[in-house]
Amino acid sequence: MSTLNELSRRIFAAFALRGLKYLNAVESPELVPYVDWLCQEMQLFAEGRRRRLMISLPPRHLKTSLSICLVAWILGLLPWAKILVLSHSEKLAEKFAFAVRELMTSPFYLRTFPTRLAPNRSTLMDFVTTARGGLYSASVNGSVTGIGADFIIVDDPMQIRHWDDLARMNALYDSFTNEVMTRLNNPSSGCVLVIGHRLNAEDLFGRLRNDGEWKHIVLPLIAPRDCAYALPDGTSWHSEEGDLLMPDAFSKSNIRDLKRAKAPGFEVLQQQNPGKAKFRRVKADHFLTFYPQSLGPKGVVLSIDPGQGRTSYSVIQAWTMENERYVLLDQWRAQASYPNFYHNVLRFIRLYRPGVVLVECNAHGAALVDELSHRGSIQVIPINPSENKLARTKRLFAEVRRRKVTVPIDAGWVQDLIEEFTLYPNGRNDDQIDAAGQFVDWIRRNSLPPAPSTRTLGALVTASQLTGNWPSGADSSGTIVTSNAPGAALARHIPFRRRY
Repeated sequence: MSTLNELSRRIFAAFALRGLKYLNAVESPELVPYVDWLCQEMQLFAEGRRRRLMISLPPRHLKTSLSICLVAWILGLLPWAKILVLSHSEKLAEKFAFAVRELMTSPFYLRTFPTRLAPNRSTLMDFVTTARGGLYSASVNGSVTGIGADFIIVDDPMQIRHWDDLARMNALYDSFTNEVMTRLNNPSSGCVLVIGHRLNAEDLFGRLRNDGEWKHIVLPLIAPRDCAYALPDGTSWHSEEGDLLMPDAFSKSNIRDLKRAKAPGFEVLQQQNPGKAKFRRVKADHFLTFYPQSLGPKGVVLSIDPGQGRTSYSVIQAWTMENERYVLLDQWRAQASYPNFYHNVLRFIRLYRPGVVLVECNAHGAALVDELSHRGSIQVIPINPSENKLARTKRLFAEVRRRKVTVPIDAGWVQDLIEEFTLYPNGRNDDQIDAAGQFVDWIRRNSLPPAPSTRTLGALVTASQLTGNWPSGADSSGTIVTSNAPGAALARHIPFRRRY
């Protein structure tokens, strides 16, 4: 028995097998290969060698049970460690903490580790060890103010029924990045694990993958290809195409039933592959609108899709940012010759004095980049997309569905723009989508350039939208109205609003 206890202290997989049996999570005398492999990754996390880890698994594949064992094992080895566990609901957080307490007071645990719970502070969801470490378990929607942690584990952050609730997903991501991550006692050495199943390309896993510092382990229910995984004992687990993660748990009939299940669908929930989910379209009311108004000194970025000549559309868009929204100030779009297209590029540059010009490098794009680069005062950035169009469009559409894209109210080109978005992928054109996606992708990785030196103060308006005693020179393409114009004062008090 002492040898088994020593092995359980040294190797998490050995402890996890005993813990899973005690929790009645498994009956087998040995771990199935994928659990053995996951235990290896979780041990690296517990030892501080895997500080940012995400694990995506199908439902009912021991995610929570393994996380419970992991918390108990960490406190066994590091009784002074402070662990914060968050789940999608208070009820699940309560069940999690209860199971950890049950495991840590079990006879086999007490024989294995010297760690003991302190009797003077041992509430169900907030208990400490005699070494002043402990566990605090709560809902992701609850407050974690005042709670510090060396380890953070987020177990099943969102319920399956919220698979398409993008507002909720956005709120979860904001809470995670702005609140949860600030709970680490030492951000440079603290460890964070997010474990659950995929629900949507824009879920917490999808958003964190873009941050770059996370290792993401994805194990689908059915192996889509042959793979080999190194196991702790030096052997390998070979998963062949078509193999199940838990072969004894699912019959062919079970798999057929799972494939017939409705949203979020088999590919997303069971295969952990939201990239193959049905394309989610946008609606007209996903766009916000605004009256052309004074935004204060703002930098502007031009995003240009040069098209391929008279047979396709060329697009020029002027963008800025306001309150974390993408604001489309103006757009020109036409099937034009290169001289006509170039003339309008220069017109937009004179009008908006952009700090950056983004140009997609197709045939006309290369020529435009060359000509603008010789002007010297403009930062021209050639764009060569590395991802496929569908992936880029999905990312843009997710921002639209979050109501983060704002267009001018009653501008003549807005209806065509929205129609192109709402008809995609079945519409005739996608040039406006390409230009918009080009800006959104760029600004997510870069800062808005500084505003140009102020020539006039006021609002950008179009003559067809407001009437009154305007300065001379206003035309249908828009002009700068000085700060004493009545429209500027009016516009400052008109908020963004839903289009329909």
